Amino acid sequence: MSDKTEEIQAAMKEMPAVFTMLSTEIPKLIEGIRKSAYSEEAGREMGRAVAAFYNSLVEAGIPNDQALAMAREYLANQNSFMKGLNIGSSKG
Repeated sequence: MSDKTEEIQAAMKEMPAVFTMLSTEIPKLIEGIRKSAYSEEAGREMGRAVAAFYNSLVEAGIPNDQALAMAREYLANQNSFMKGLNIGSSKG
């Protein structure tokens, strides 16, 4: 058998352990991200970010009603991004 074949066979033998590790670690990682993204502190930070965005628009001369609509859209886009990552959904 060639060295390359032996390398492939060795890697194949490791695959079940890799998949087992991934099946336990990836859900933990996603849950950690979800918790940090929807924590009280994350909410405060998002509020600050939206307020800063709104204020910068108003300071740049955008009318208040348009700035408010743009800030709402900014927040909706942030939420949509998180949902797209499936971070905001809790499954059991």
